[in-house]
Amino acid sequence: MAKGEGYELAQSGDGPPRTQTARSGNRILDFIREHILIVVIVATLILIIVTIVAVLVVQGQCRYCDSEGPWNSTRLPETLLPSYYNVSLDVFLDPDFYFNGNVSITFKAVEATDIVIVNSKLLNITAEPKLTDLSNDLSITYSRKYKLFPKRNYLVIFLDDYLEKGSEYQLYVEFKGLLDDTLSGLYRSSYKAGDGKTRWLASTQLQATDARKVFPCFDEPAMKARFELYVTHRSDSDYTAISNMPIVNTISDGRGRQLTVFEPTVKMSTYLLALVISDFKCNKNNIGNYTFRICARSGILEAFQYGLDIGPTVLQHFEHLYGVKFPLQKMDMVAVPDFNAGAMENWGLIIYRESRIVYEQDKHSIQDKLKVNLIVSHELAHQWFGNLVTPKWWTDLWLNEGFATFISYKGINITEPEWKIYSLFYVREYYEVMQLDSLISSHPLHQKVDDADQIAELFDLISYKKGAGVITMLGKFLGLYTFSKGLRDYIEKYQYESADQDDLMKSLDEARLDDGKDDIPEVKLVMDGWTKHLDIRLLLLKIKIPS
Repeated sequence: MAKGEGYELAQSGDGPPRTQTARSGNRILDFIREHILIVVIVATLILIIVTIVAVLVVQGQCRYCDSEGPWNSTRLPETLLPSYYNVSLDVFLDPDFYFNGNVSITFKAVEATDIVIVNSKLLNITAEPKLTDLSNDLSITYSRKYKLFPKRNYLVIFLDDYLEKGSEYQLYVEFKGLLDDTLSGLYRSSYKAGDGKTRWLASTQLQATDARKVFPCFDEPAMKARFELYVTHRSDSDYTAISNMPIVNTISDGRGRQLTVFEPTVKMSTYLLALVISDFKCNKNNIGNYTFRICARSGILEAFQYGLDIGPTVLQHFEHLYGVKFPLQKMDMVAVPDFNAGAMENWGLIIYRESRIVYEQDKHSIQDKLKVNLIVSHELAHQWFGNLVTPKWWTDLWLNEGFATFISYKGINITEPEWKIYSLFYVREYYEVMQLDSLISSHPLHQKVDDADQIAELFDLISYKKGAGVITMLGKFLGLYTFSKGLRDYIEKYQYESADQDDLMKSLDEARLDDGKDDIPEVKLVMDGWTKHLDIRLLLLKIKIPS
């Protein structure tokens, strides 16, 4: 039979199927037609089962895909609260420029949670993080792998079970980081020595959000804790390590490296931890119960002597002014060649850019001397405003910088009374910022911020100079005695803790009422107009002249 004839017969149905395959196909079609309802039900059930399995897989393996999860927030959740860090760093300068480290973080579960989130930025996590329940010293296992979220600087551990509210735990993490030249975190710097050779050093700048570049941590100012630091570093060529606290012990390995162990810090924010590894020399001035030192590279150390001369006097004056003793045993001031800011107020280890603290009488002007006094007094003022009492969040940065700017003039006045420095305050600080504050680019003192870029923008003349000017007016408004009384009460109440501007206003208001100044309006009512709005407030006065 020809191909065309068979095709026509098969299509028309006038003859039997030509093959066994054709017969089988027809039987299947007949079965589907007769049992179509059953087929639809089975197919639907299979689709439902596949969907359920897929959802369970996603929930089990990709919980972090949820855009509403805490790992997508710019702020850490308030479910965990740290109390103690044990930080070990093994720092390698030239030629490799990196550091290895590990950290043990003791924290309390404020709320029951099955997620552990800490900040971590540009760190290579070199081993699976370990979690221990301190109530029974048992390890907590988790089946899902930890996850890094670089956009938000988070290290997240998804647990199989919930941490118990009120219980204490310990997180252990091993990591590796680079000693880069970005002037943030733990970074490298260098200088040319007298013999023409390059000398390398390592220094830190952790404010505002770069402690997370050095070790995983709860890197927010309100999450204060104590820090125990162990640093291994080169010890040849007189290299040493300096940190916030005095050295407990040094152990040499006999091969040019040394372990330096520091006393645990007082309770403080992560951004105040500091470290300098260098071959610097130091001059010291013992005064009262603590040691005051200035450290810098050999050959120019004497150029920083003025800071050492005035520092102890300013520190003691601030103790009297604040009514609270300086809580540490020592104060080191270190001048480094490269630094992000003019200086950083790390508790017990203030780090300066060399050019901001150098003064030699036969080479520099009285203006240069004033600038050195200003910056030394400013950083020492921070030891109370910023370090002892810290803003809960960077929204109230002006409390740090405005008060330090305001108080620094008191430090200058006690060391150089013949300058009559108060007459320069409005010229140098307040009048200068009035023009800036009139621009559309200005911002309120109390400014809501979320991410690191927004926080960095707050370190401007508005926070420093306008903040100082508003505080000066507040002091005159309340009267010096009432203002000082409220300030002391505020520091005493919130020492080693964090506070916001409303907490300060409340302390000042209590002092106002205590002094019987009921005729003066509530402090917060007056100050919110100055701190939460742009520009300088315009006051309109109507004066009636008797006829």
